[in-house]
Formats: sequence, C-alpha cells, structure tokens
Amino acid sequence: MSPPPTWVTDQLSDMTTLLLQPERWDFRQSLATGSAESELGAEGGNRHGSLEPLIAKRTKKVGVVGKYGVRYGASLRKQVKKMEITQHSKYTCTFCGKDAVKRLSVGIWKCRGCKKTMAGGAWTLSTTAAATVRSTTRRLREIMEV
Repeated sequence: MSPPPTWVTDQLSDMTTLLLQPERWDFRQSLATGSAESELGAEGGNRHGSLEPLIAKRTKKVGVVGKYGVRYGASLRKQVKKMEITQHSKYTCTFCGKDAVKRLSVGIWKCRGCKKTMAGGAWTLSTTAAATVRSTTRRLREIMEV
C-alpha cells in the first residue's frame, strides 16, 4: 500500500494540533488580531472554509425546530417552535412554589419538588380557558359571600 498524499498528512497533523490545544478552538480572538490566516493557513479552518473546526454546528434562529430542516414551511415551523418551547419549559408549582413542574404526557404535569401530579393543558400547565373558569368561580364566590 502506498503512503497517503502529503496534504492528507498535513491536514491530520493540523487537526491533531487543534485537538491537543483547546485554547486554539476559538478563533474570534485571532480574527480580532488578524492572525487567523497565520494559524490556520490560507484556506481556513476546515474544508468548508469556516474558522470553527471540530466544534458542533448550532442553529442560528430556528432553535428546537431545526430538526425539521427546510420541510413543512416557515410558518408551520414557527407555530411548532412556540408549542414545543412551552411544552418543554418548567413551570412554577402551585403547591410548593418550586420551578419544577414538567410535562409527563398530554395534559399530565408533575412537580419534581413535591411529587404532585396535576392535570393541565396539552402544551402549557394552565390554559386560558382554565384561567377564565378560575376567575369566574372566584368572582361568583365573592358575590355569594356578600
């Protein structure tokens, strides 16, 4: 078997150097000083030309719905993003006051602080209809007391 081309061994040595020196992973400081080319060579950090090699790619705006890619349309992805963010966030427990209520399944919410299980909405702990019912009940109760 013949040895690999020199450019392959050069790339491997550059990647090994970057892996062994975590302080070189962030090139923003190098860009500010203008020394990024000298550290990375003329072609940049990786084969796509970005200056952040070996670091996981993150989404810029799409967030949790980045898993859908370009499918389903922007408007639908925005609606799903709103629902998924409310569904996966933590809520304040009405019993113990901790920020520990998480969704178990559709309409079932559990506090990890006091271990209480509550019924709620599909996406949020309290729906707008439930808030309306609570306020109406409270108002009628106050009228009955007077």
